[in-house]
Amino acid sequence: MDARQARGLLIAVHGIGSHGGNFNGLAAWLGRHGWAVWAPDLPGHGLQPEPRGWVPHWNALGDAVADTRQRAKAEHPDCPTVLLGHSLGGMVCVDLLLRQPALAGDLAGLVLTNPAMDAAGIAPWRVLLARWLAPLLP
Repeated sequence: MDARQARGLLIAVHGIGSHGGNFNGLAAWLGRHGWAVWAPDLPGHGLQPEPRGWVPHWNALGDAVADTRQRAKAEHPDCPTVLLGHSLGGMVCVDLLLRQPALAGDLAGLVLTNPAMDAAGIAPWRVLLARWLAPLLP
């Protein structure tokens, strides 16, 4: 598929101890349906040159995602962009969007699968209500 012919762009961010290659199956399926998928290896993961698990500082993770987004958008400037974060990748995506809110305006969607976040600071009754409603309203 020609880079400019993609109908959508997905940037997939993996979890801790994982790598972008874990999205190969999803990327192949979406590719057959006209989507471009970029799944970078975060610092200290996959094929990155750093030792496994080593990250220079927390923001380096989000900065790597922002850099990937910038390079992907250069190749697919007119595509709606969806950011997918799994586990640690979910937390990295949320943190990045909180640090750089202008990036959120460029997104068509944000998908978080099992994000590594807890309910700290949320009223206990809201947590209980969410747990009760989750099976009814997934």
